[in-house]
Amino acid sequence: MRGIFGLVLASALALAGCYTGPGPEHFVAIVDELDVPAGWEWAKSEVRGPDEDDPCDPYFSITCPSAIRSFLVNSDTADAYAQAKDVVSAAGFAITEELLPDCTGAPSGSACSFFASRDGDQLTVSVYHSGADAGLGDGVPGVAAVWITAHRD
Repeated sequence: MRGIFGLVLASALALAGCYTGPGPEHFVAIVDELDVPAGWEWAKSEVRGPDEDDPCDPYFSITCPSAIRSFLVNSDTADAYAQAKDVVSAAGFAITEELLPDCTGAPSGSACSFFASRDGDQLTVSVYHSGADAGLGDGVPGVAAVWITAHRD
């Protein structure tokens, strides 16, 4: 049994060493180029990759490597969602799928989200009813949270 476990572990490590896709810096450049509205307040940034502070393995996660930015937006979720779609479209991304576009998702999770792609890159955008729902601190009424993740398509 230990032999099989060892073989599986060795295979996974060998595959991880063979990843040839873009590195985290590619995805950081994508989120850096997004022209977010002046009223959006930066809340948190995260860079994920095998050698990053937030380590991951590209063969086990579609969002590895990736760059994540989150913002607090002084508006309701529907307005924040519309603004996020404008930001993404202005950067040349085509929206490919929308989930709960009316932003009626449960308060404990994402109220609405969408996916967009451009040249093999993907953005996953999730809008939350409050910063607290997104894990970003207090839930101030009328302040939505927007998470933007750039990763492989």
